[in-house]
Amino acid sequence: MSSASPDLASSLVVLDEVPETPLSAQDSAFLQQAQQANLAEIETARLALDKTPDDATREFARWMLGDHGANSAVLTSIADRLGISLPTTVDPAHQAEITALAGLEGREFDQSYATTGVADHADAVALFQNEIQDGENPAVVSFAEQTLPLLQAHFEQAAILAGEPVSGLVTSAPETNLAPAANSTTDLSDQDRAFVAQATEANLSEIAEGQQAIEQSDDPAIDEYGRWMIADHSAMNAALSNITGQPVTGDPRLIGQFDEAGYPLDEVLGHSRTLLHFIAEAENGDNPALVAYAQSGIPVLAQHLLASVELQSGLELPATWDQEDLSSFNLDDLCSFNLNDFKNLANICDSLVPENRTSGCAGRMEVEHTVPPMTFLQS
Repeated sequence: MSSASPDLASSLVVLDEVPETPLSAQDSAFLQQAQQANLAEIETARLALDKTPDDATREFARWMLGDHGANSAVLTSIADRLGISLPTTVDPAHQAEITALAGLEGREFDQSYATTGVADHADAVALFQNEIQDGENPAVVSFAEQTLPLLQAHFEQAAILAGEPVSGLVTSAPETNLAPAANSTTDLSDQDRAFVAQATEANLSEIAEGQQAIEQSDDPAIDEYGRWMIADHSAMNAALSNITGQPVTGDPRLIGQFDEAGYPLDEVLGHSRTLLHFIAEAENGDNPALVAYAQSGIPVLAQHLLASVELQSGLELPATWDQEDLSSFNLDDLCSFNLNDFKNLANICDSLVPENRTSGCAGRMEVEHTVPPMTFLQS
């Protein structure tokens, strides 16, 4: 597998090389507080997955696990290059929140988790805006700029769950000055070029389908899932554009009339397919920045897949997969996975497709995803 890039390329954020210069007090405080926010969101999300059966609440928890897990990894990489240590456990104030939540059950828990999410993300948005305004280290400021839209989307969804909806807060992440992965996509290897096309198609499709879900679904869980897909896949598409050094455009998968009943099944299939593409790039890609993008995208996409499975009644993931927490999901974990897991999932998907819908999930998987079994670190 290709070695890691000297640049910080992830599925959600892409940064220039981190200058090894002394941090200002502002930048240092920001890194510490931002990591504390990540740790708290991860812990409360795990608690929510353990305590609640509510679909919308569980979806929000998975969203937090995926995004804040990815953000935590990027912050850790920045800190490592700057030679500073970040916290690894939540601070007393956040621990008190977690302890209070742990004592609640049922609807009371769901409501308190949502209101806590509103308050904590309001604090996080203010923290990141302050760093954008007053920060000095270019990489740290760029991280804040690119992450802010995700945090704003988190805040908006937490407010919806809490019964206090707001809108219009989400801004666009700016472009970075990262050198392109190659002079153009024509300079990439066949594997890398195919991956860029596949990832672009997946991102654009998820954004389009998510918009349909928001506009046409009356189910709060479907609506929330659509918002999640728009936020994450917009960030992933922006990161991919920064890596390639040019706008990432293309055609989404064929998007027809929105079918609320079939949307979860389509998402299971789509994310299974996309995960296979990301796994193949992580193992076989040649460009370090694209490999890093694929590696960091796997845990985010895994949370998407887990949530889509939960939305589809009667569908279960393979028993070898951790059903609750994939926030630390990485290449080592994939050694036990193989293509048959995805094919078995597609076969189950087929059995649930109504007769009046286009069938053939397993067949499409067979045709479109002819990648070898995952070997990764096995030698």
